[in-house]
Amino acid sequence: MACGGYQRGLPGVGGYAPSSATGGDSDEFYTPRWVRELLEPLKLDMDPCSPPHRPIPATDHCVLTEGRNGLEQDWRGRVFCNPPYNGGALEVWTAKCLMEVEAKRAEVVIGLIPLRPGCNYWHASIWDKAWAIGLVAGRVAFEGLDGKPMRGPKGQVIKASFESAMVVWAGSEAVARATVARLRHERIRWIGARERWGNVGSGT
Repeated sequence: MACGGYQRGLPGVGGYAPSSATGGDSDEFYTPRWVRELLEPLKLDMDPCSPPHRPIPATDHCVLTEGRNGLEQDWRGRVFCNPPYNGGALEVWTAKCLMEVEAKRAEVVIGLIPLRPGCNYWHASIWDKAWAIGLVAGRVAFEGLDGKPMRGPKGQVIKASFESAMVVWAGSEAVARATVARLRHERIRWIGARERWGNVGSGT
């Protein structure tokens, strides 16, 4: 579930998220406000998974419904990627995050993804490939198109059915450390994704 962008029924493109992730009826879930505010000081260059209303504070937005598939674009500079979570999409998008940094097109990519460290895509594109992992405390309440947390039929806030993580892929350790320093938050505990990097601290 959860997406920076969305597109119904197209696995791996545009940020589509199935409602089964939260148990709700909607299939459009967006990055929560506290994460967007955390990203603002980074002056992002690109959001490759953007919905038409462009909630992420970035200079460039790839919107699938406007003919720009983020998977087919070259990324650049500082990128935030909240990809589609439906079947098979996370493997494709996390590989793209890694590829764009390794190709030196993106300086740094920050991903918001499910915390499922045993999954194949974590081992292929995150462990010992990314620089840092931010473990998010509590389950994330993603937002609807109105910018408010999704709610159930009784008015209760709907939260993800899994834990979440922020992942930092970067072209150098210096860039990774500078990015993590700007992403300090009481809800995030940062650890190193590379064995030699160790624990990089937590909270504010």
